[in-house]
Amino acid sequence: MENLRDKVMVALKMRLGEEYTVIPKEKRKNNGLIMHGICINRGSDSVSPVIYVDEFIRHCCMGEQSPEKIADGILKVYLQNEIPQNVAAHVKDFCRMKELVRIRLINHDANVSELENIPHRKFLDLAVTYYLEMEPGVSAKITNRLMEIWGITEDDLYGLGMERLTSGDDCYITDMLSILRQITQEEQDKITECAIDEMQKERSNPEMYVATNFQKRYGANCLMNTFLLQGLAESLSHSLIIFPSSIHELVIIPQKKGIENYMSTGDVQAINTSEVAREECLSNSIYRYDRERQEVSIFEEGAPLSW
Repeated sequence: MENLRDKVMVALKMRLGEEYTVIPKEKRKNNGLIMHGICINRGSDSVSPVIYVDEFIRHCCMGEQSPEKIADGILKVYLQNEIPQNVAAHVKDFCRMKELVRIRLINHDANVSELENIPHRKFLDLAVTYYLEMEPGVSAKITNRLMEIWGITEDDLYGLGMERLTSGDDCYITDMLSILRQITQEEQDKITECAIDEMQKERSNPEMYVATNFQKRYGANCLMNTFLLQGLAESLSHSLIIFPSSIHELVIIPQKKGIENYMSTGDVQAINTSEVAREECLSNSIYRYDRERQEVSIFEEGAPLSW
């Protein structure tokens, strides 16, 4: 792996020229996953992107790509996700950066080591963490060091993050059938579309909704948006059962009589294990939003995340 990455880095240096520095970088991602990256730095940039090359390397080991082909792929990703220089140049200036602060939810116990290095607070079995949304798809983690440079506290970050989260233009909820119908229409899948029509007529399955944000990135933070959840609860005249689909979205059903056993924490764990990427798993627990109290709690605590 390291020898192959070295060859990829040589190819990148030849393509980028002397203005750029290319160095290897390992990174502990969400839920303890170790990713192997390449950091590309241009001149005196104060913020540099790290591109995680595990997928590129895997394809190369299978004989599908040469180091040069991998370098071309990484360069394409870099150019598509290059951090805007007007942002990178002022990352230490809190007055310029505060409007970019966002909240991300991750699993608390699966990220104990990571949490030592970043500002956070406990929320149920999760941890509230913070990042800078530099532009759609381009973000930077806020670390303890950066918070110290800014001269602010975690409370300050929490206030900024929650202000954005509840501003009304970031989170949204869509019913699941509408999402499925849109997908089938785009794929021109008439058979599935007819099946959806029948499901809607029969109402044999519970009403189901998806909560996320418009970037569809770290949208599970909707779990903290009581304004959003209260709006849905009032429209349905029921409290809500909430399933953690991933760190990017939540699945919600109204808590009607007999619905409590619709899905168990064992089912959630099985889905996380087989269907969700390790770094995107949020929790094996099931949550509940109480319509009367207007608060979220753990409805059924699941097993710790494990791989």
